[in-house]
Amino acid sequence: MKALTGLVPEWFKPESLDEGDEAEFEVSPISQRQIVEVQNHYDMEINRMRPSGYYLAFEMGCTNWRGVVDDEGKEMAFSVRKLGVVPVKVACEIGAQVVNVSSLTEDERKNL
Repeated sequence: MKALTGLVPEWFKPESLDEGDEAEFEVSPISQRQIVEVQNHYDMEINRMRPSGYYLAFEMGCTNWRGVVDDEGKEMAFSVRKLGVVPVKVACEIGAQVVNVSSLTEDERKNL
């Protein structure tokens, strides 16, 4: 068995940010076990992921940020404990990107 490789962190700028907001988030791939945990939040009736699944992926895979500022405009240092300052809509968009970077395409699987 060949181990999964090629999944690397990347910087992501959510489209749901307010205009002029320069925040970016580092999203890192999550493990296959974590992907299964996220997929437990998939709603078969509506055929899509519930926001709770994307938020869980956000919590698991957001590993850094830049450009996130406090009320006084000072840049906030990243901390997992501060993830709650990110608006839910933005967090869910980041979570969707975490899921995307954690999954290999068919071509990528063939090249392993």
